[in-house]
Amino acid sequence: MEIAKQVGRAFLTGGILALMAEIVRVLLLFALGETSPFVIPLTLMIMCLFAVVTFPSGLYNKWTDFGFIGAMLPISGLTAGVAAAYCGARKATGSVAEGVKAGIMLVVRLSGSGLVVAFVVALVVSFVL
Repeated sequence: MEIAKQVGRAFLTGGILALMAEIVRVLLLFALGETSPFVIPLTLMIMCLFAVVTFPSGLYNKWTDFGFIGAMLPISGLTAGVAAAYCGARKATGSVAEGVKAGIMLVVRLSGSGLVVAFVVALVVSFVL
């Protein structure tokens, strides 16, 4: 029963964040027009900004405690992770440079692991098909 409750909370949290992103996208479509190439990049940037603004206040952490994987939507979750790495390193060292370095290293590690996983999946698929 506990797992079902956690899954439900994850879907609820992820759904709320996805709905927020969709509302932002629709508002940008109205503002910029349907043919604007800036709608999707601006939507992603606004969702990133939302994560960056809510992380230091602890609000984003409450969402991840409530609906763990649901709060880890690719853009806002990655941004919150980078913000956490930055805040943790800056708090530990007192250096902005160390905070930036920690945030960049998180992105590099995630990108590297993503490339490895993509390569392995491509190899498996090439042998299966």
